[in-house]
Parts: sequence; structure tokens; C-alpha cells
Amino acid sequence: MDLNVELLFLLIAVTTCVGELPITGTLCGCKMVRQCYVDMLVDLHEQDEAMCIDDVEVGTSTYMVYFKALQKYCSSVFNVTSQYMTAESRNLYEVTVYMPNEDNEDKKNENVPVILMEAGQTGGVEPLRLILSFIERLVACEENDNMIQNVRWVFLPCTNPDGLEYTRFDRPDWAKNTRKLEGSGSYGVAISKNFDSHWNECEKVKSMLDKYYPGPSPASEIETKFIRNTLLKYKDDIKAYLSLRREGQHGLLYPHAFSDKTDDVDPRQVKIAELISLKVNQRGGGLQAFVNDSIYRINNKPMCGNSVDYAHAQGIQLPYELRVGFEKDLEILKTFQTVSANHDAALRASYFSGIRELHALVTAHA
Repeated sequence: MDLNVELLFLLIAVTTCVGELPITGTLCGCKMVRQCYVDMLVDLHEQDEAMCIDDVEVGTSTYMVYFKALQKYCSSVFNVTSQYMTAESRNLYEVTVYMPNEDNEDKKNENVPVILMEAGQTGGVEPLRLILSFIERLVACEENDNMIQNVRWVFLPCTNPDGLEYTRFDRPDWAKNTRKLEGSGSYGVAISKNFDSHWNECEKVKSMLDKYYPGPSPASEIETKFIRNTLLKYKDDIKAYLSLRREGQHGLLYPHAFSDKTDDVDPRQVKIAELISLKVNQRGGGLQAFVNDSIYRINNKPMCGNSVDYAHAQGIQLPYELRVGFEKDLEILKTFQTVSANHDAALRASYFSGIRELHALVTAHA
């Protein structure tokens, strides 16, 4: 029997004895766990730590520990850096997941197609949990090797950590960062409205207390600069950009947010959104309709300063919002039907099937 398989069976047997994991055919969403990840899980188990993303309470300390562990054990496919810090001195992390195949081993420094995903501009736990689950499946699961051999995945896992912590412990409806605004007693700018894309074309938000206050000027916030500069850093190689958010009905939305203008929207953006939505709905069993449309039409009003519109203006081929709404959707669903205990995990698995479809579509045109 393969050593990886033996270790996996041993790990499942050990953790089952102490009641931490049921005996199933998968572990952390994997059919076959990468050796480095098995080593990490054994270490985590010995330290009495939760081992899979679905089993932990997600916060800034969670992903900090997780990234350190991944860097220690799986540095051959995983790397994390941080060059930016928020107003409350929290790190903004850039994660890359990439494993060149043998044919590309001597070409590591050459251009590789990039899929860039960032989460959490509007705060909330679920976008962060979702993007961590994507990282886990790409790093941990050998069956996904093909997804990291010909594409470099770049993740900005939490682009508003101050807002995340505020929503966790105080204001669940908060959608801004928490920087104290000069000359006022107010806090916070909406990162999702702070990009230099038609920033001053919407009706002016006068109150700094407003949930959607876009800031004193475009790119006034360190979080905005972090996302913008990462987009520009990989601009020549980015094939797709996804911004994960927790607002509204879940779906994959393409430009524009500032108007219903369609003359410069690539029909391929629309078609790929349709194909990915179809895949997510097939995998999710139709419990919640995963939509695809323009950001403007879903909002039914203009939203200026959107990062997807900014990416579109930079010439990035496939820019989207990936909206997730587990918490709100679940409350609505529970009023008229029974929702299974593993609903969230199943929904995350359906999203990953959409990400796998995105990878296939990107590499088919690379």
C-alpha cells in the first residue's frame, strides 16, 4: 500500500478514536491527501488543533496559524508574503499556490497564467472561509494537481481584516474598514466603493457614517492599494479575477457596476459566467439558485468605485464578483424548508466545482 494511503488511513483511525473525525472516504475535502499535508495534519492532531477548515472558527488568528503551518510543511506548492498592514496593524497577506509540472520545472521564472482571487472587502466570515477552503483543496488534494501545474493561483484571503473582526464581535452588518476618519468622529470607508473606476460618477454619499461611504478620494485606503497593486503586479498574466463578497444573492457577476453599459463587455465574460453558474447549480442540487448577470442589474442601481470595474478597465479578461450569502440565505431557507447540517460544506463544494470549471476554461484558451 502507498505510504500516503497508509498514513491517511492511520490518521483517520486515530482521530476517529478520539471522536474528532468520522470515518469517511475523504479528509478535508480530498480523495487523496498530499504527503506534506498529511504531515501537517498529524502535527496539528498531536497539538490538539482542529485540522480542516470546515472544523475551525475562522478569524484573523486562524488564517495566520494556518498559513504558517502551510509554509512550514508545503512550501513546494505554497507561499505567503505580507508587505501591507491595516490601520489596526493587521497584516494583508498574498498567497500563491503553484506547482510546475516536470516540463515547466526549468521555466519557473517565465510567465504563467494567473487566476487571482480576493475575499472580504465588505467584511464577514463566509468569503474568508470560502477562499480558505479553495486554498485547502488546491494545496491538500493530489487529485487537483493539474489545477496548480499550469496556473499560478494568487489569493488575497482577507482584504479587510479590521472589518472582519468588527463584524465577528460587534456589528454584523458592517461593510467598511475601521480607519478613523480625519476631522470627524467617524470610522470606516467602504473598500468595495474606493477604487479609481468611475469613482465620482455616482450620487455623492455625504455622510461618513453611511454604510457605503466611498472615502475622501479613490484609493484612499491601504486595503484598496493592496488589491490594486496586486492586480497591477500580475496584470500581464492574469486570466481571471474574482472578488468574493457576502452581499446580495449568491452568483457570479460581470461588469459593469457603475451603469448598464454593455458595449465594451466581452461576450466571453458573459458566456463563461453562464457556464460556471451551470456547473455550480448542477453540483449544488438547485437548493439555492446561483445566478449570473451584470453587477449593475443585480444591484438595480449604480455602484461606483468597484474593483471588478477597475480590473476590467485594466484589460483583465475575466473579472467577476463571486457573491456568497450563506448566513442570510440560510435564515430565509429555514423559514420554509429543512436545511441539512452540512449545507454550508456542500455549498462550498459546489463553488469549488465552479472554480474547477473556471480553471478548465482559462487553460483551454491560454
